Amino acid sequence: MFLTHEAHRSRLSDYLPDIGETYWRVAQVVINQPWFVVKAVHTERCEEGEETRTHRTMLFSSIVDIDDAMRGKTAHVLQVAAAFIVTPAYMNNTDGWKMERLSAVWTAKEPREPTQTVHIFETVEGNAYSTSALDTSVGELRYRMLRLVFQS
Repeated sequence: MFLTHEAHRSRLSDYLPDIGETYWRVAQVVINQPWFVVKAVHTERCEEGEETRTHRTMLFSSIVDIDDAMRGKTAHVLQVAAAFIVTPAYMNNTDGWKMERLSAVWTAKEPREPTQTVHIFETVEGNAYSTSALDTSVGELRYRMLRLVFQS
C-alpha cells in the first residue's frame, strides 16, 4: 500500500486537470510487503478507427489488483508487457529492497492451515517468494495452482 501527502502533490496536477487523476512527486510504501511495477500497454481507438498505443508504468501494492485489471474486473483491461516484483529485505535475504522480473504467480495452501491461501511469486532470475504468514518454505506449500504467467 502507498501513502501520499498533499505536500507532495505535483503542480502538474493544476495544469493537466484530468478528471480523477492527481500527479504525485513522492509516495511512501506503508507496509513492508512486496509491491509490483507493471509496464502496461494501453490501446485506444479514435473515431476514424485508428489505434494508438501508449506504454504506462504503474505501481501496484497487491498482485490481486494486477490480476483483477488483467481479467477486466476494473475500468480498463490491462495488457501487461512486463511485470516486476519488489521484495523487502526479509524476503530476498539482502539488506534492502530488490526488484526482479516476474515470470509466474501461483496460489497454494498452507500445509498446517489449509484454509490459508498463499501466493508464490516466481522470477525470471529463478527465485521464488511466498506470502506465507507462517514462514512455510515455498517447497512445503500444497495444492499449487497457476494463476498468472508473464512473458519474459
